[in-house]
Amino acid sequence: MALLLAMCISISASSLGIAEYQDIKISMYLRILIPITFSRTVLIVHTFMDITGLVVIFVMLSAWLATTFFSESTLEFKDYGTSLLNLFVLLTTANNPSVWSTAYRTNRLAFFFFSTYLLVGFFFLMNLAFSVIYSNYKAQMAVEVAKRTTARQGNLKAAFSLLDVRHQEWIDGATMIALFLAIGRYRHISDIRARTSHLFLALNRRGDFKIWSDEFEELCDVIAKEVESPPDLFQSRRRMSKNEMQFVTHPVYTYVTWALTLGSLAAAITQLNVGGSAQVLLLSIEFLFGWVFAMDALLKVYLQGWKSYWSSTLNAFDFVVTLLILALHFISFFNENARPWVTYLLLVRGLRTFALVSLITRWRLMVQTLIIVIPATAPILALQFLVCSMFSVLGMHLFGGLVYEGNYALAGTEYLTLGFEAFNYNDYASAMATSFNLCVVNKWYVIMDGYAAATNSRWSRIYFMTFWAIAVVFTLNVVVAFFTEALTCQMEKAERIRAREMRRNQEETSAPVRRRSGLNLPFRVTRSLSYYDLYEDIVKKT
Repeated sequence: MALLLAMCISISASSLGIAEYQDIKISMYLRILIPITFSRTVLIVHTFMDITGLVVIFVMLSAWLATTFFSESTLEFKDYGTSLLNLFVLLTTANNPSVWSTAYRTNRLAFFFFSTYLLVGFFFLMNLAFSVIYSNYKAQMAVEVAKRTTARQGNLKAAFSLLDVRHQEWIDGATMIALFLAIGRYRHISDIRARTSHLFLALNRRGDFKIWSDEFEELCDVIAKEVESPPDLFQSRRRMSKNEMQFVTHPVYTYVTWALTLGSLAAAITQLNVGGSAQVLLLSIEFLFGWVFAMDALLKVYLQGWKSYWSSTLNAFDFVVTLLILALHFISFFNENARPWVTYLLLVRGLRTFALVSLITRWRLMVQTLIIVIPATAPILALQFLVCSMFSVLGMHLFGGLVYEGNYALAGTEYLTLGFEAFNYNDYASAMATSFNLCVVNKWYVIMDGYAAATNSRWSRIYFMTFWAIAVVFTLNVVVAFFTEALTCQMEKAERIRAREMRRNQEETSAPVRRRSGLNLPFRVTRSLSYYDLYEDIVKKT
């Protein structure tokens, strides 16, 4: 409904010729507002307004008390308007304790007033707003998860009906085995032929060798957990014998490779900071490192095969950089100016040291969890971006061109003294940078006071106060809370899956069957989940 209304307004404005009114392009705002209407965050605006009203009443009452107590002794609370502004900024702690230091020097009892204000306002009310807003956001998330669950159940019923060709309300074992094998053609399920009967018997709770509709839903859950990506070409296609293959995968070889990488990085960094004969020596060592890395790449390609080698992102990165290093080696014989570029390429190759996190289980788990959580946070981050864009466009229309070199209205302001004039609303890029700094909240009141001086109007502060209330207290709190809870939830889930994999590896090690490789987090954990699965995990947890 909101989308249709926005579209109608946009079409009407264009047809009536009022799409631009006083240099304000209405369509710019509508393009930003339309995607915001799809966000579930809009559905909790009423809750935000409730808590906002409570905070406003608290600040207004506190401002009246501050004016009554300190108007005669301090300039910061000389009248009600000044007190209201300073206490509002104090609620964000941006001007604490400078705003009440004069009152405290005059009368130490002022500490009790301002400490009570901060305890109630900042620690209690702001955290209450945080909790209420996010609780309602999760309630909307639960509604979305319920809709998705209903849709999934409908799809499963349709799939069950297709498999139940005889309309018997159950599926026999032969059909289920054929289903397992058919799935195995498109996605990899480890040991599918050996585990087909085991899966069927595990799901057949009634013992009648039939899969009923309720058991079919459990079957789909099992398949979702067991499905992995196709096995690595390193496992499926081997050009050499097992012993030869293990040479490049042995931990000692891996440690030597990492040691050489760190050594080349140290040599490259040192070469940039020395001169004379030492620099020439380090350049020769860098050339040696380049050829060592080339031999490493050739050895891996020879033993693993090109497709298996290239399937690894780290190997592809090493190969490209090493190839460039060798090319520069040959070029340097004809042009000595090319030799320093080898140093820079070794520095680039040193970036692979970030992959060291894969060698430490806890670090690897954190990185793999972030890979899942960051995309899941994207819709909320997009909302935050749209809100900042909305205020940036509005700021350009309200304050564009007011900040410039030689503006006497800004003379003597803290905004100019601190060099904040680069953060302005003269163009969209600068406006977004200003919005980002306002989200950080540190010294945001300096920008607010600067524009109050530039516009010669106290009412311009309403823009910045509204930005703080909406972009920081409302949307940014949802972003931070969701990311924190999603990260915690996914870490716990990943730990459970890793523990299950370790138990399975131990069982398969003790049993006289083929061992499965590694204790790494399964590929399916980091790739096959959508952010809806993460939403469902959060809802179930709470």
